[in-house]
Amino acid sequence: MALRRALLRLNASSARGVLGRDGQCATGVAAQGAAGKGRSYATAAESETKRMTMLEAINNSLHLALSTDDKSMIFGQDVAFGGVFRCSAGLREEFGRDRVFNTPLSEQGIVGFAVGMASVGYTPIAEVQFADYIFPAFDQIVNEAAKYRYRTGSTWHCGSLTIRTPCGAVGHGGLY
Repeated sequence: MALRRALLRLNASSARGVLGRDGQCATGVAAQGAAGKGRSYATAAESETKRMTMLEAINNSLHLALSTDDKSMIFGQDVAFGGVFRCSAGLREEFGRDRVFNTPLSEQGIVGFAVGMASVGYTPIAEVQFADYIFPAFDQIVNEAAKYRYRTGSTWHCGSLTIRTPCGAVGHGGLY
């Protein structure tokens, strides 16, 4: 939820949407430097618009999610050192190895773990390194996460689940 709110704030503050014509991101989620407490964030209406790249906006949103929700965590392949596109850079140092950590190379395992964490009250942000690799996780997404609330008679859910996967960021790969 915190990541979703952060992304909505990013989008709400820009008249042209998240990305401008020059590929830069306009956002109202500007850091306001709290003394000794890391960054603090204001709503889009309360702060100046800060131009940033898409990478900076993603990192800013992940930071916001981790700083506002003690039950949030980010995990996936290589996220502990910043990820293949450096979107999670600096987060492990600030939030610790229990909340930002690497996982084995198993997309189905990453998403299955995230579904389990979300169903017991955590806010998992699972990162699958590339969208091309998400197909092994479809069983968990379609048959577990999507049907969890129905299968439990609305007593359990995994609504806090976020699956983050970049698509088309490199400029090459499959033509699908």
